[in-house]
Amino acid sequence: MGAASRITSGTNPQMIVDRLDELPTLPTIVYELSRVINDPMSSTGDVQKIMANDQSLTTKVLKLANSAYYAIPGGVSSLQRAIGYIGYDTIHQLVLSASIISALDAKSSADFDLTQFWKHAIGVAMAAETTARFVHYKTPSDLFTCGLVHDMG
Repeated sequence: MGAASRITSGTNPQMIVDRLDELPTLPTIVYELSRVINDPMSSTGDVQKIMANDQSLTTKVLKLANSAYYAIPGGVSSLQRAIGYIGYDTIHQLVLSASIISALDAKSSADFDLTQFWKHAIGVAMAAETTARFVHYKTPSDLFTCGLVHDMG
């Protein structure tokens, strides 16, 4: 049963509104980054300026850029260069995913399996984005986001 179903089953509209505060909010960086990434005039420098203020995200991006998946000769030590190799869509997905994990982690409880929830959310997000690319949808990253948060209400 999805979060929306759990919130709405057997409740009145006011109870639904009252429970909306239980949904985690995303940090400002997610919104700023989305705005810059969706701006066709933006540069890797613009993305780097936003991300440079978050040490955790900077570390994650550099770690990803230096992973075996990208196999960049000599490695990458510059955030701006890492962004260039990884690409805007992957950066956006990484930031969004890390932010959601952080928000959910703060609200986790003993009866909630965050790992299982996260695996499911990522799987749906990847399937949604792949489908979007297959049908030539204009912004596949939007469907990644939708898939990622589909059970959150």
